[in-house]
Amino acid sequence: MYRRFFLIYGVTVLILLLPLGFNMVFLWRAGELLSLKRVVELQQRDGLFCIYGQASSDGTVSYRFASYERVRPEIIAVGSSRAMQLRQSFFTRPFLNLGGTVRSTASFQPLLERLFKVHRPSVMILALDPWWFGSDYSAFYAQAFPGEESSISLRSMLLPLQWMLAGNLSFHRYIATLVHGWEGENPCRIGVAARERGDGFGPDGARLYTSTVTRQKSVQSGWSFQNMVALAERGDGIFGSRQTLSEDAVANLLQAIRYAEAQGVHVAVIVPPIAPRVYTALQKMPNALRYVDLLIARLKEERIQLVDGYDPTSLDASSCEFFDGQHGGDIISARLLKRLGAISTDDVIVRSVDRANLTQIVRTLSGSAIIPNARVTTVPETDFLGIGCQKKNPRL
Repeated sequence: MYRRFFLIYGVTVLILLLPLGFNMVFLWRAGELLSLKRVVELQQRDGLFCIYGQASSDGTVSYRFASYERVRPEIIAVGSSRAMQLRQSFFTRPFLNLGGTVRSTASFQPLLERLFKVHRPSVMILALDPWWFGSDYSAFYAQAFPGEESSISLRSMLLPLQWMLAGNLSFHRYIATLVHGWEGENPCRIGVAARERGDGFGPDGARLYTSTVTRQKSVQSGWSFQNMVALAERGDGIFGSRQTLSEDAVANLLQAIRYAEAQGVHVAVIVPPIAPRVYTALQKMPNALRYVDLLIARLKEERIQLVDGYDPTSLDASSCEFFDGQHGGDIISARLLKRLGAISTDDVIVRSVDRANLTQIVRTLSGSAIIPNARVTTVPETDFLGIGCQKKNPRL
């Protein structure tokens, strides 16, 4: 009797666990579980353009450190996700994007100490989010680095099934991945997001929003363009109107800058803009983010190499050049770097910026969010924000 019970129990458990086993194999074959050392090695191999995009977890910070240790670049960009569109083509020397490693000014010092133990770059570009310097925000985000999730968990093993039920992964692609794996396909795509949508990080660490700009999927609803405009109109969240300038946040930033300079690193600070429609809505709110003016004044007093792009009109930026209300695209980043090369008094920084290429990019692709790259996708950029953008999509 007991033998029959345990047999039935064992078979039932096996049947229930079998799909999870296949899902784990799927994640492995898709490259989700590939070691970061191997990922970076492939991305830096000559003649191979690999996109790395995980979907089962967010390991951005660990990936950044692994890339940095391998590449040891001469120029780096550090900041939040708003820094991720700075690209190698903007510079004259080896560059690596480390965007996504910072969530507040408390991140800067421990991040730089960890980086400089491995290698000291010649030039560092710090991209600031203005809301980091609001008193409420600064008090809330105090941890050194953004948190990460494990790639192996019960949640991750259930994800392939969830993706299929949501229509984000076809059964055909599921089977093809089990059979062929990421190595069996060309071009090189590592991870589910990279394989299925072309989303992820390129060899220079810059972010690729392929599925967004080609409208394979909508922008994440919480940060959609319309929602960001509404947030600005209410003066809520990061646009809270009751905040004041955080002296602690300013002190954290200045400490990191002076630390880097003492290590022989040339530092430039950029303040990326928010979308013009968001900015216009924000200006109608009394005192909303008014501490930004105080921040800019303080940085100028400290004689920091600074590009103040918070007001998008100062860069002739268009809302069509944004992925959503706060994340500017490639052309926004090109505008910022073009301005940096024009106004910087540091010869090392000026020589590091490819002003001729940046001028061509801005002139040719004004109104677009991305620089077309056939190695990423041949599908043209669309009016993915739904605000009447006319995309040019030329071949550079």
